[in-house]
Amino acid sequence: FDFVRGVLSDVPTKKVEPRSDLDLPQDPNGPLFTTVVDIQSGVVPQDTDVLLSGLVVSGLDNNGVYAQQGAGPYTGLYLYLGSDYTTTWGSVAVGDEVSVRGTYVEYITTTEISLVGVANASFSNQGYVGEPVPWYLSATDLTTSPSQYEGVLIEVYPGNGATVFAMFEADRGFNEFSVTDGANTVIID
Repeated sequence: FDFVRGVLSDVPTKKVEPRSDLDLPQDPNGPLFTTVVDIQSGVVPQDTDVLLSGLVVSGLDNNGVYAQQGAGPYTGLYLYLGSDYTTTWGSVAVGDEVSVRGTYVEYITTTEISLVGVANASFSNQGYVGEPVPWYLSATDLTTSPSQYEGVLIEVYPGNGATVFAMFEADRGFNEFSVTDGANTVIID
């Protein structure tokens, strides 16, 4: 192998402690140990077998969960687990730390790790570590470059000098509504 990364924890014995699987050399025939940022920034090609650890669940959906690794732009994505995922993979809650092995795909406009139909898929829940801290954005930020925040817990505030949102469409269907700061509109689902 090319390297081993870790913290030097005992100088006399030269003991190095890897922090996670990402610090260990990779098996050329195994999954790619990677990060969400590398996936979101295009370093990892689509349809790659990947292994991600240290993900914190930021939201739940009928077919999977949103998770983030760190905070800020390009740190979140969707984990597609299937329609009855709690039976297959066990219960999961916002704030749980999870590790997954699956296939990286772009489904329509969503970056996701699919575990459905993947031969060596795995999902491990290490338990509750605390909900992610929201990333604060103005409505302008969100309107200008929304894709970099997919899967990230965000808190949106009015932009353009506005101090409050006004209700724009009270019922868009599907339990959604829109708010506007006068220049930018955000859909709340």
